[in-house]
Amino acid sequence: MNPVPAHTSSTQTPVLLRVGRMTGWTPPAFPAQWRRTAQSSPWIGRREELAQLERVWAAVEDGSRQLVFVEGEAGAGKSRLVMQASWALHRQGVPVLVGACSSDFGLPFDPLVPPVRALLSAVDRGELLLADVESASAAEARRLLAVLTAGVSSEATTETFPAVALGAVVTAIASACTHGPLVIVLEDLHWAGESGLRALRYVVERTAELPVLFLATQRDAPPDASVRATVLSVELTRLPGVHRITLEGFDTEEVSTYLTALHAADAAILGGLAAELRHATGGNPFVLGEVVRELLRHGASAPLTTGDIVVPSSLRALVAERLDGLTSAERDVMARAAVIGETFGVDLISDSGWGRDRSTKKAYWALTVAAERGLIEAVPGAVGQYRFRHSLARQAVLEATDPYQRATLHAAVALALEARVDSTDSSLLPQLAHHFSMAVGLGFEERAADYFEQSGVLAAARLAHSDAAALFERAAELSRVGRRRDELLLRAVRSHIVAGHFRRVRVLGEALATRGEAGIRLEAAVVYEEASYLGLGAGRASEVLAAALADSDLPVADPLRVLAEASYGRALVLSGQFADGHRQLDRALSHARAHADDRLLLDVLLRSLTLAFRLSNEDDFVRMRHNQDLAHEVTARARLRGELRPLSIASQMRAFAAYAFGDPIELDRALDELLRTGRISNETFFRWRGTALMATRHLSRADLTSAGESLVEARRLAATLDLPDDAEGAWSLQSYMIRRECGRLEFARSALTSGQVPQNTWSPGLLALYTELRMDDHAKDLLRECVRHALPELRSYSTWPAALSFLVDAAVGLDDRPSAEALMPEIGLYAGRNLMTSEFLGAFGSAHRALAGLTAVLGRAGVEDHYAAALEMDTRMGSTLHVATTRAEWATWLRRTGAPRARVDEQATEAGALADRFGLVRVRRLLGSDPTRTPTPDGGLDGLTTRELEVVRLIGRGYSNREVATELFISEHTAANHVRSILMKTRSANRTAAARYAMRHGLLEDGSDDADL
Repeated sequence: MNPVPAHTSSTQTPVLLRVGRMTGWTPPAFPAQWRRTAQSSPWIGRREELAQLERVWAAVEDGSRQLVFVEGEAGAGKSRLVMQASWALHRQGVPVLVGACSSDFGLPFDPLVPPVRALLSAVDRGELLLADVESASAAEARRLLAVLTAGVSSEATTETFPAVALGAVVTAIASACTHGPLVIVLEDLHWAGESGLRALRYVVERTAELPVLFLATQRDAPPDASVRATVLSVELTRLPGVHRITLEGFDTEEVSTYLTALHAADAAILGGLAAELRHATGGNPFVLGEVVRELLRHGASAPLTTGDIVVPSSLRALVAERLDGLTSAERDVMARAAVIGETFGVDLISDSGWGRDRSTKKAYWALTVAAERGLIEAVPGAVGQYRFRHSLARQAVLEATDPYQRATLHAAVALALEARVDSTDSSLLPQLAHHFSMAVGLGFEERAADYFEQSGVLAAARLAHSDAAALFERAAELSRVGRRRDELLLRAVRSHIVAGHFRRVRVLGEALATRGEAGIRLEAAVVYEEASYLGLGAGRASEVLAAALADSDLPVADPLRVLAEASYGRALVLSGQFADGHRQLDRALSHARAHADDRLLLDVLLRSLTLAFRLSNEDDFVRMRHNQDLAHEVTARARLRGELRPLSIASQMRAFAAYAFGDPIELDRALDELLRTGRISNETFFRWRGTALMATRHLSRADLTSAGESLVEARRLAATLDLPDDAEGAWSLQSYMIRRECGRLEFARSALTSGQVPQNTWSPGLLALYTELRMDDHAKDLLRECVRHALPELRSYSTWPAALSFLVDAAVGLDDRPSAEALMPEIGLYAGRNLMTSEFLGAFGSAHRALAGLTAVLGRAGVEDHYAAALEMDTRMGSTLHVATTRAEWATWLRRTGAPRARVDEQATEAGALADRFGLVRVRRLLGSDPTRTPTPDGGLDGLTTRELEVVRLIGRGYSNREVATELFISEHTAANHVRSILMKTRSANRTAAARYAMRHGLLEDGSDDADL
């Protein structure tokens, strides 16, 4: 903000587009300190930014949500810009709701809490009416608003999801918008916790058609810049109506305008002074204002008019100089104020020890002196309340305070706050935890741990699971090594699981399960396995559980041991030990059924739905049928209990079985339920699974666009789950499946021919590329190697059906009789069923199509019977892609065998029509033409090669070198070399500039589907 008041005309306050006044509800008062600044200070600079805000507001008035991220370094004027724009709108009757984050402590879901509280108050006054939200009545929605905003423990259960409560927030905003546009200001987003940022994303994504303007400020420079907040702003900027404004320092001309507006000197002599001040302050508005204030305080305008300017080397030096002018008592007051926070009251200063030998009157006097020196200011309308003029000033005061004094003051403030704690109000818990933890070395560690634990419980009750995890970990850090510490870490692990922090869970969980207290290890091993299961990293979990079970002295019938046995069985299955794992699961389920404990039975049932199948023998299909029955039992029990997590896992199992056995109605029903659980809960894991499975379903229906969009969204969601590196394999398979049908595999040819294939590449996947690119020599060698030596190993993994499909495609495409002979009994197991990977990441259609191809290669009878059976299955499943593929292969075989033209055309015409309608390039090629795009010739745009164009397109999509390497089947080192070459050829200073280059030259539009996939 501008720290120097000046007399200005009302025209200096920005006036945005006129709006109608609000009626029907009473918005909260505009922040008093903002109002006073807006009324008394000149509007200087930022005209271009204000004009952008006016354009944004026009879109709000047209009925669309707009979000503006205002970014810049500390003191750049972010709050000032937002304040002036909000004040202009408030003067015209627009409700302005303001929320902020704290650098020291805050409540979960800040900065949304204050705006939601204001809306909740309007609901309670009867001014706003809440409509029903999904899975919640209006009354329940009101309760959920209280869950997010109250300082007390809520009634939320483990099956209450943040999204349900946030749906109520969206409903409340929509209710307010029925009376006209609404402004929501969110200050200091760089200090927001993960729960607050996730909540903001949820609300922004679901208010696109409401007349609401979000104004969010955040610092974009170290040390305060937040990676999470920056990523959020970048990702949300891709949405319509989301903008970013970056505030740079004033240039010399703007500094001159600033000084003129302050009447600091005669305009005729300001040119050189402005340049000097610009150089000294970097044009930072806050620092500039403080320097000018100091210069004027020391001698009116004399230093300015003479040019004899001595500028402090930094704001810290300036603040130190002002503190040096205070008495020791006055400096003590300022130190206490800085420890308390950016806003503080005389009462807490007194309660923290000042009042023992000094009067409150002297405290007021000290604050008055500090205000005169420009360190603080009174909060208008709040007697005895003050605030620092800027967080930079407070930081400088803290840095000027002796560390021991700072620690003792934190202890004093904590003890004063502790005396105010009400057993019904938990809002002070985060502050108490913060202050006690900052009293380093004074013996308050256990006290701090208690308050961090209570704050974690509060965060979990308010559904801020990521914040709860961090708070429990802080409590554990301050606790002595022992059972209590391990219990706190275990609570942190459970919260991390719900928040999707699987990598962190595996680190903490394994440590607790192997080195924790004896009574904790088994429970920790169960939690560790759960995270490994969800996070696709089960290999180590079976070892950890085996050791924990061996060390446990719990009886066989103990519920925890039963649950651990079930977890161990699931870990065995997921690590490839199918037979042992299933036997273990069956035993655990038998023990669970013997208990009269519905919760235990449901948990064990869930672990029995391993979702991983080799499907390499008939017993595997029997097990899948068995698990399908268990999934229906889980569904019934979960619906009865109203629990979404079990429904999600059961619906996945039902979907897999339905596809394998050819039941399209059950498949769509299960997928719909999976998507619904993800939508209601908004939990990233559920949404990721549902979106990934729908990518496969869209592809089978020949909806290539939707398949690609789902895959891109699934990958984005997976990135937020902190999954292990091997999770990329699932994405790669789906990406290949879509690219294959679109004819977009040509990019891989150069890598395959130049020997740039990454090590440990999955051989069936590499064979599939060779086959589709007609690299027959390479394909023949690799096919025979796989058939002769690798079948037993390939058959032992859950990817076996996909591997088998790729092997059959190669054998048929190469007309390789020995390989076809070896593969025929393998594929025969699947007769009458569909081929798929165990988790539906790849759906290959009816196995009879593969049997038809192998039968034809071997010259045996029954080819048409197989094709007819395949067509019947594909048609019944609604799998348009597979219908077209079956007809195309059938037509090709008929043509090769000299069948009558009419019979060939019967299949070819239908296949061709589907290929033309849905853009099925591979099907068209099977019919005899190859409409794939011609690769871009080398020496194109700025001399970029074909591969460099691919790389720069991916850079424009935000890919890292590692992701580029994975996408293009090259090494990370090679990717880095390409990036360096691109930067040189395009004269781009960095990757951001290269991304802009890609956008400017239309590279993101040309082949954008390629970039996404």
